[in-house]
Amino acid sequence: MILEIDAGNTAIKWRVVNKDSDVLVSAQRLFLDQLDEFKSQTGGLEIVDVRVASVAGDQVREELNDWIKKVWGLSPKIAYTQKSFAGLTVSYPDPLRLGVDRWLAMLAARKDSKQEFCVIDCGSAITIDWVAASGMHQGGYIVPGVKLMKKAVLGDTRQIQMTTCSPVSRTDWGTNTDEGVNFGIFRMVVNFLESVLGELKQSNQNTVIYLTGGDADSFQSALSGAADLQLEWRPELVLDGLEIALP
Repeated sequence: MILEIDAGNTAIKWRVVNKDSDVLVSAQRLFLDQLDEFKSQTGGLEIVDVRVASVAGDQVREELNDWIKKVWGLSPKIAYTQKSFAGLTVSYPDPLRLGVDRWLAMLAARKDSKQEFCVIDCGSAITIDWVAASGMHQGGYIVPGVKLMKKAVLGDTRQIQMTTCSPVSRTDWGTNTDEGVNFGIFRMVVNFLESVLGELKQSNQNTVIYLTGGDADSFQSALSGAADLQLEWRPELVLDGLEIALP
């Protein structure tokens, strides 16, 4: 069995596949402060190889590496962004400046579609990457994710205890502080994404939109008819890219 790990800024996602890429244990998601829970869930598995994508920082990466070596006696394979690989060429002059999670998501999308596509990843940050049919990365955007926006709005107002609530529609108005913050951020994100998708439609109506990331499901229905473009919900896109980068 092969353990695949996507360690992000706030959460860790993992799954287990076999050598034929059949999923044996479906993707699980835990926060980084739940690493002990991750270890208990995976430590008893018969793992023969480990693939890792990490933007979580050196401390998390080293802890994972040491634990993998201790439990299975393995040195994990670590993915790094490459300038040109598997039909995808990134636009960054220094490819290592492009987050490996963004690169892996684009690799998976490129394998899935040979036409123009866009990857929207709604995680700690919301990233958008546009790739031409040739496989040339045209560039991208990085904006704060939902949780970072909430933190920016609340600042040091610790007396406000926020709860999570979602609007029924993008035009809902909040009738209390929780709704005002949550609904406002939701509308900002949807409007931003729709503005980008509208531009892509003008460029090429056959553009495929891949939606992934921990908060992506919140926006899926709101964007489903956006700009009449093809929308693909792929929650495991980064893990799919690991299989391509580290066969």
